[in-house]
Amino acid sequence: MPRAQKRASDRAGFGEIKAGLKSLAVTVSSAEEFQGYLRTFVLHRHLELLPTELVRERFLQQLTALSAEDKPPWTLDYCRVEFASLQARVT
Repeated sequence: MPRAQKRASDRAGFGEIKAGLKSLAVTVSSAEEFQGYLRTFVLHRHLELLPTELVRERFLQQLTALSAEDKPPWTLDYCRVEFASLQARVT
């Protein structure tokens, strides 16, 4: 954990902070579900920057078509940051 975050956590009364990375994969069963997952959880902020709904849909369709060729199809790998800490008791 970077020093600045460690100092802030210490000031807030947290001790014994653990941080780690967890690799995960999400596999869905259809192209529609894959597009929905991309739209909702992965690309929502990026899609907002595209100029029209038609451009957004074509972009999602292209990504879905490419992912359909993967083994297994419609699978996204990602890495999640996990934190755990106990707050010290105040007596």
